[in-house]
Amino acid sequence: MSAWNLRRHRIACAACEASFADEERYFSLLTTEAGELARRDFCSACWSARAAVASDLFWWRTRHAEKRRRGVSFNIEALEALFVALEGRSDLRVRELRFLLCLLLMRKRRVKIVRMTNLEGSEAFVVRRPRREEEFVVFVYDFSPERMAELREELRALFASDEAPIEFAAGVPGGA
Repeated sequence: MSAWNLRRHRIACAACEASFADEERYFSLLTTEAGELARRDFCSACWSARAAVASDLFWWRTRHAEKRRRGVSFNIEALEALFVALEGRSDLRVRELRFLLCLLLMRKRRVKIVRMTNLEGSEAFVVRRPRREEEFVVFVYDFSPERMAELREELRALFASDEAPIEFAAGVPGGA
C-alpha cells in the first residue's frame, strides 16, 4: 500500500510566504499534488486572490496560535465536513483517508454503519449521520497495525497544527 507524503504545514502563507501573526485568521487547503495529499495555508489576501483548481479537495478557516496547546486535538466538525466533501472520490489515497475519517467519526458517534455492501469488487460500509437521511459509501481497507499508525501520524501532520479552533468554516473549493 502506498504511503502519503505529508509534511507538517508551515506557519506562513504558501503564496506570499508571509508568516502568520498570533491570532491571525488564515485558510488551509487540502489538495492533491502529483498524486499525493498536501496541505497548503494561505493568508486572507492570497486566499481571496486565488482561483480554485481541480486538484483542490477541501478548505477550512482557522486562527494561528503562538502558544501551542498540549497534545493533539482535531476539529471534529472539520473532519466531518471533509468526510462529506470527499464522497464519490475514486483516488486510492483519498479513499484511504476517508476510511480513516469514517473510523474516527464512528468513534465519536458522528456516523454509524447502516449496512455492509460489496461495490467495485471491494467491501464497503454504507454509513449515515444521526438524524439525517443521506447515506455515504466508504470503502473498507484492512490496514496492518503499523499502517494504521502511519495513517494516524499522516492525518495528524495534515490537520494538527498550532491552530486555535476559534472559528470554523469549511467547504469544497469553488463551491464556497
